[in-house]
Amino acid sequence: MLAPVSDAKNSRGKPRKYDGKYTLTVAGYYTGTGSAVVAPGSGVHLTLNLVRETGGKASTVDVTLPLTGIRFVGDSTLAGNAAHFEGRLDAPDDDKERTLRGVRLVCRMRVDTQTADGMAYASVIGFVPELASARDAIDGGADTNNGRGKD
Repeated sequence: MLAPVSDAKNSRGKPRKYDGKYTLTVAGYYTGTGSAVVAPGSGVHLTLNLVRETGGKASTVDVTLPLTGIRFVGDSTLAGNAAHFEGRLDAPDDDKERTLRGVRLVCRMRVDTQTADGMAYASVIGFVPELASARDAIDGGADTNNGRGKD
């Protein structure tokens, strides 16, 4: 069963929407920055500005990946090499969650390269800035136990 991405309660009962514009950071064999736009019915659109860790030329990736529930998977190219993306969108478990602020995007990127092992990996991590700094219902209360005893 799939639920629309923009529902106030998503398919796993999370309290926040996933759609919006994410700020991204890339680390691993490739490093860099970028952005992602998640929109209902449109999937996850990644725009990445990357550099190989060993001082290679700058490269870009601009790809839209289909979104199924909270997961996205797809392929593109990076500097003439095949690139594969697998990721997900995460939101807090409930309104009292303190570990995860806002929503986040996490993605693993694999690029077929001419390296010794033939593959290069990087992690893409992102968040929606407005949601990361938003105050939740828990922020206004007298709760000082940092998320313990949520019940």
